[in-house]
Amino acid sequence: MKISLFVTIFFFTSLYAQVSAAVVFVVVNKSNIATITQQKVLKILKAESLTWENGSSVVLLIDDLQGIDPEAFDEVLDMSKSQFIEYWRIKFFSGRALIPKQVKNIANALSILSDNKNGIYISIGKEATKELADNPDLKIINFNF
Repeated sequence: MKISLFVTIFFFTSLYAQVSAAVVFVVVNKSNIATITQQKVLKILKAESLTWENGSSVVLLIDDLQGIDPEAFDEVLDMSKSQFIEYWRIKFFSGRALIPKQVKNIANALSILSDNKNGIYISIGKEATKELADNPDLKIINFNF
């Protein structure tokens, strides 16, 4: 009886963890040869890593914050969207970082990423669009948090 109860609890906990995993996709210019890991993405989002391995500054693009699912955002960053904005304002006013550019449409992200090999577009809680996936100048990396 105890074993079946344990198995049931474990199964439902695992199922919930899989269902609630936030999807994050990252897009960079194909000429960007940096190794992009889940930890690197978090460090970029938290302004802990603002340069690539070659010393070039990261140009961070994110989705318009109003369109991001708050639960997915919190799951990935362990902070609310308002905390994220305040966090970046502090970094900006201290002179340590530029505030991420919020992308309102994919055409803007495509333009910046195609022209700038130091750009990185991080989208939380959404799937990559066909426009991004079909662009031969970009590479897309998917993560589950």
